[in-house]
Amino acid sequence: MATFTFRDRSFTCPVALCLSTIGSKWAALILWHLRDRTLRYSALRRRLPGISHKMLAQRLRELEADGLVRRTVYPVVPPKTEYALTPEGRRLLPALRAMQQWGLAYKDERADAAPAPSPGVPSGRAKGAFCRLTGSAGRAGGPPRRGDRAGARRGRGGTGPPGR
Repeated sequence: MATFTFRDRSFTCPVALCLSTIGSKWAALILWHLRDRTLRYSALRRRLPGISHKMLAQRLRELEADGLVRRTVYPVVPPKTEYALTPEGRRLLPALRAMQQWGLAYKDERADAAPAPSPGVPSGRAKGAFCRLTGSAGRAGGPPRRGDRAGARRGRGGTGPPGR
């Protein structure tokens, strides 16, 4: 397929254009939660645990600029702002529903399967060794806890037996 340009960006595939628009971690989820209702900012944030205020505001601005979300501000005190899908945003609903169905089927199919080995870790390696390699917060070699670091600064070794 030939390369095409959209808003000063080159794409080699229409899927790449779609992913650049809704492929961020939160964009598709925001659209999904707006699929059948208009929501205020705080209600939308409650439905998206883990998203920061800054990220939600940024993604909503991007989706509004792309014509997928409509923002309505009411001139009242305190300010009231609502978000809803535009007709263009509604055109994405079949794709989002297909993603939902795929996710449900994938979850059900994989529920009984053994967990896949972690990428980059030989299958015979213990979980504790994996934690040390990745620096995850697991206690088997993960980064020291705050108290451990403080103990190390005082010369007590941090993770060893308690000092005198």
